[in-house]
Amino acid sequence: MLVHLLNAAKGQLEDVILTQGIAANKLDDITGLLKDTLTQGVMDQVNSGNLDGIINLFTGKEEATNGSPIVSSMISMFTQKAASSLGLNTSEAGGIAVAVIPMLVQMVQNKFSGEDGADNMDLICAFGLNRDGVLDEPKIY
Repeated sequence: MLVHLLNAAKGQLEDVILTQGIAANKLDDITGLLKDTLTQGVMDQVNSGNLDGIINLFTGKEEATNGSPIVSSMISMFTQKAASSLGLNTSEAGGIAVAVIPMLVQMVQNKFSGEDGADNMDLICAFGLNRDGVLDEPKIY
């Protein structure tokens, strides 16, 4: 699922990285790092016992804004990883994270909220968890 969302957002992502003055040839690396960041961010929250927080965020009960503690954590994680592994400065990496991570979370919210949305168990399974919060093979790739 997440790969499909990232592919759908590639045009917007490319616009963001070009606005930050980053070469378009970094798009695939940035996309991969975004996928890893969102996945790790979810797993970190689950491992810390915040499964309800993840469910609330991705089903739209919590807004997908920079003010969300989970989104903020993912923004920080991406910024640090992009600066260290992709050679971006923290301003460039932070600019990408602030613009893109809330957008991607909103895309997941759109999939899992509302009358046509999937139920919480579908969300949990999409991120590789089972009813006990144990990591299975993620379905988001």
